[in-house]
Amino acid sequence: MAFHLYSSNQLEALAQEFGEKIYSRNSGSLLVPEEIIVPTGGLASFLQQHLSRNYGIAGNIKFIYPQEGIYHILAALLEPEQLKLFHHDRKYFSVEMMSWEIHRLLRQIAPDFSVLAQYSPENEAGNIADTRCHQLSTRLAKLFDRAFIHRPQIIEELRNGRLSGQWQGVLCQKLCSGGHHTPDWYFRQALQSPKLAPDAGLPHRISAFGISVLPKLFLQMLNKAGEFTEVHFFYLTPCREFWGDLRSRSERRKDEKKYGTALPGCCDNPLLSELGVQGREFQDILTEVCDLSGSETELFVEYPANDASILERMQSDIFNLTDRKTESPENDRSIVIANCHTPHREVEVL
Repeated sequence: MAFHLYSSNQLEALAQEFGEKIYSRNSGSLLVPEEIIVPTGGLASFLQQHLSRNYGIAGNIKFIYPQEGIYHILAALLEPEQLKLFHHDRKYFSVEMMSWEIHRLLRQIAPDFSVLAQYSPENEAGNIADTRCHQLSTRLAKLFDRAFIHRPQIIEELRNGRLSGQWQGVLCQKLCSGGHHTPDWYFRQALQSPKLAPDAGLPHRISAFGISVLPKLFLQMLNKAGEFTEVHFFYLTPCREFWGDLRSRSERRKDEKKYGTALPGCCDNPLLSELGVQGREFQDILTEVCDLSGSETELFVEYPANDASILERMQSDIFNLTDRKTESPENDRSIVIANCHTPHREVEVL
């Protein structure tokens, strides 16, 4: 069992490799579906159409989104007692339940903080204050839901007293009290588990296709699953070079103010350094979490050498981590920026 990484700058190359290495090599029961983790429904449709064109049929496939797939792995690694608590706490920390709990807590702590006065039940606005409180609660519940997975260290700091004199810290401490464990606690328990739970039900093979960004906890769980089953990760990246150490212009300016000089880290391609922050962080996490010695396959496709259009030049520069700053050819419409002020206008332009 191992974690296998397939990297490419084109979905077609990843789909071709998936068909040859995974789909055409069914080593499990014909009655058990092939589980594939995809980030969007559009990618699921793309892969299904590619397989049907090349193999005549694309059947017995179960497409799942990252959260569902990772929670399935998590449940397989937890002890039975922990699993019962997990289902209870997962319900408690769902957006729907949290929004009402946060609504109750906001009404409770509002009198102690002037900034929350407009959400206080004693506010002279009456029903308007209650409506505002519920709207804020819903937005905060969504924010907490993302932070539990994407920024668990911030939640831990808030629980341990950071911002204890401000309403954000007080709210987080009250929300996470009462014996409830946040999702990251269960992830830590699962990552320390030396064996699968009885009747774990992990598939004989797990594939993640077309994913370019994942939370660190999710990637750690996939890597952990590689100890018990095959994990194939098809990674879509625009650059064949390592770009986890890229730093944007604003980051370099902050470094100069703080340290007197910019920290190491090239800024060769401004598009990638300015707009690729999430992808950059994920590549850094990927090299940190996963042991890829002997299990990495590169499927990069070179762009045409002539670079006929400005779009091809831009793609080639990102791919090779360069910036040639060339002018666009005359009458080149490979990149068009349209002013679409409504969804209806977007459809008209398309």
